[in-house]
Amino acid sequence: MLQYILSQVAPGIGLSLANASEKAWMVQQINKAAKELYEGRDLVNVEREQLFALEGDDQQITMPYYVEQIRGVKRHNTRERLNLTDMRPRYKTQGWAESLLTWREKWKSPLKNPITTEAPVTLSIQDVEASAFTVIVTGSSPHSARITEAVTFAAGETEKVTTNPFSDITGFLNLTHHTYDVVMEDAEGVELSVLPNVADRAQYILLQVMDGALVTMEQPYLIEVLYKTAFLFMRNDYDEFVCPGYDDAIAWQTIGNCQAKHKPDEARLAFEKVRQILKGIDNDRSQSKDKTISFEGDGTNYPFGYPSARRFGLSAAPHIGLFPGADRP
Repeated sequence: MLQYILSQVAPGIGLSLANASEKAWMVQQINKAAKELYEGRDLVNVEREQLFALEGDDQQITMPYYVEQIRGVKRHNTRERLNLTDMRPRYKTQGWAESLLTWREKWKSPLKNPITTEAPVTLSIQDVEASAFTVIVTGSSPHSARITEAVTFAAGETEKVTTNPFSDITGFLNLTHHTYDVVMEDAEGVELSVLPNVADRAQYILLQVMDGALVTMEQPYLIEVLYKTAFLFMRNDYDEFVCPGYDDAIAWQTIGNCQAKHKPDEARLAFEKVRQILKGIDNDRSQSKDKTISFEGDGTNYPFGYPSARRFGLSAAPHIGLFPGADRP
């Protein structure tokens, strides 16, 4: 929780939470440290899985904004694993139609639906904000390779229309903190993108899930996706880091970053604490994964542990798997 991390960082670097500007600076440094940890490795509990329903004629899809990277894909009904490639293998030979069991990850886009008509875009929020905030829209038109427009919602405003027409959007970014997500729609009312209030930018993974040369699927189908959840900024006192259990590591990482220039020895100690915390979390996770539980021993810790058959004068039974064939690879 951000409040706890702040309570650890403030005395560690000699700043006060009662000072608004100092607290704001610490929040900025905490998010920087948290992102360093997030990007440095796949943290424990950073992965999520979700079912997605696809239509039979879907050729390209976009993942929701909270999907940072895809780790695995399977068909829900058949449990078949789908291969995931980037765009290059398609061009290694003379070209081919992609297998039904292959997805191509193309790129990350701020749009989940393409713009079909060059026109100004409409931005809206669900309800009024207490104070003004600004978002940035960057894109292009037939007459301008790049257009950047800052759109400011004044307190009480819920809808804005860009001054410039856009034929493509390449960036949709947050500049200031606000409460509600910002929805972008085209001139026909089609939802193009959603800018989460806790993200620095709108971003969607674009995937080709079916080759146009192949026949389409006859029915809608379900896909299981394992993914790395996106990093979300902590701004309010009760905001949580995307992976629970890392508050102390974030606090020490922040302290180390802040002391690295003027107190390098103390910074090294802080970074060593981070290393120890991460190692402890990794070791704790591994304790419950792919372990064989032994039913042997003298049973002295019974009833707090598993009893030994021999303690009660019985013969130890042969090992039997929970399911038929469970012991076979």
